Amino acid sequence: SSEPLSREYIRQSTRRVVIKAGTSIIANPDGHVSLTRLGAIIEQISSLTARGVQVILVSSGAVGMGRKLMHRQEMMHLSFMDLRRSGRDENISEKSGMGMGGMTRSTSGIDLSSATDAELKKTFDSACSAAGQLDLMSLYSNLFGQYDVSASQILLTQNDFHNENSLRNLQYTVERLLDLGIIPIINENDAVSATMGGIFSDNDGLASLCARYFSADFLLLLTDVRGVYDKPPTEAGAKKFSFYSNDHPSVEIGNKSSQGRGGMGAKIEAAQDAVAPGASCFGCIVACGANLNIIRSVLDAEYDPKFGVAGTLFAQPGSDIEALAVAEQANEASTSTEEMSNSARLMATAARTEARKLQSLSVEERRKILNAVADAV
Repeated sequence: SSEPLSREYIRQSTRRVVIKAGTSIIANPDGHVSLTRLGAIIEQISSLTARGVQVILVSSGAVGMGRKLMHRQEMMHLSFMDLRRSGRDENISEKSGMGMGGMTRSTSGIDLSSATDAELKKTFDSACSAAGQLDLMSLYSNLFGQYDVSASQILLTQNDFHNENSLRNLQYTVERLLDLGIIPIINENDAVSATMGGIFSDNDGLASLCARYFSADFLLLLTDVRGVYDKPPTEAGAKKFSFYSNDHPSVEIGNKSSQGRGGMGAKIEAAQDAVAPGASCFGCIVACGANLNIIRSVLDAEYDPKFGVAGTLFAQPGSDIEALAVAEQANEASTSTEEMSNSARLMATAARTEARKLQSLSVEERRKILNAVADAV
């Protein structure tokens, strides 16, 4: 089958893309890195760079990797008495920050005894992020190195976008990296932003800001579902939208993934912000990163029918791609109505044919048929 013109427009017009891979894509449910999915993402990004497409990768996953590292370190430092008092070997306690089973330890004069559970969780995640960044970037460096692609790391907070001098330096840095073919790997600086308020929602908001301020043509948000649905995709009858317009009726948002901070609501908001009027970003697609060919299906130079049309498209209001998507949506609705009409016509014809057959039977034959139907009911 042929590809919709709106999707062809993306392939032909994208010269710089922001790709966001969330925690549910980077890691398995048990917290370990998914080398299968991560390897597929890196292979496809490397193919894009070989074609001259500039890629900015917004990546989650540091907190999950750091949590395992901190737990391992805690196990190494526990004394025999600590183990006896804890009574069991379980994950490092968020409430204690660096203890087991609710125990607390001195922390260089920092008193956390009066902190709330929410504050303790934020500081715990901050420490996990700091601990996991090195391992995450080492993994990226090694995997990209297999394709002779260089990568760099940039850690950001919202203040970096609000401060004019910081933003200018940041934009210059990103431009220089991309000009040299180096892929910027961007993540939130959780170590300093956890208690600042207004944190990014599972890096969706961060990816949206990167698309707007780093002059990206397109944003690809990889998540754990196939796109935006009219209701949670786990419910029967859920329908995936191929195109989501700004005047689209509200959708029923399901629960967020067990690993990430954001949900589908955050992704819809981030996508709409990225393609707001005046931005360089003409479009965004929310798609499933578990599909090992997802980047290829959206951004490859040529359309491959075996990959199909993936995800849900968001288009900049008033843009050429929006006009194409709206026309496709109208054509799809018209085709669906026509198919329903044809189906109804066929059923009516079949009913009329069978009724004529029934009329041609004798009274006794019809009585036998009706009695048999009654017995069956």
